[in-house]
Amino acid sequence: DVYKRQLKDGTFESDNDDADIAIVPWGGSKGPGLAAYRTLRDEGIDVAWLYTMYLHPMPEDMLIALRIKKLVIVPELNYLGQFSSVLRGEGINAVSITKYTGLPFKEYELINEIKELVENILQGVTGLDPYARVGGDMIRFSGMKIDCSLRAKAGNKIRSMFIGGKPLDE
Repeated sequence: DVYKRQLKDGTFESDNDDADIAIVPWGGSKGPGLAAYRTLRDEGIDVAWLYTMYLHPMPEDMLIALRIKKLVIVPELNYLGQFSSVLRGEGINAVSITKYTGLPFKEYELINEIKELVENILQGVTGLDPYARVGGDMIRFSGMKIDCSLRAKAGNKIRSMFIGGKPLDE
């Protein structure tokens, strides 16, 4: 499988290691996470894939790889985003996409959630309402180029997005 490479010690999988943004699911989100990763890569989006079944202790080489990522997106089937919390405790810039309905993620949900995550951070930094601005989070997305209309309604601000010079198509 071209999208998945198991490392020599067998403790974690990785692919496209040089990307600044990584998708790191765990448990029941692995299948839909891998499908979303494949679709994003097929669309030319420069994201990495990492996965392990070992949470304690977590593979040291995986931790080293994740610490240099600008953003680690963690699809999780729980309310609190427990795995991303563990990763943040290890010095990793991790953000959860959570679902807690008892149903698994669907590939399109994860792709849409990634785009919504960027939209919400953009709104929080650049929104016209100064009371709604929270600022600072855009640092997570260095390496991205976003063409946006600050006066557009929420959900319609992003006109186009590029990651690593490649367009993020809808």
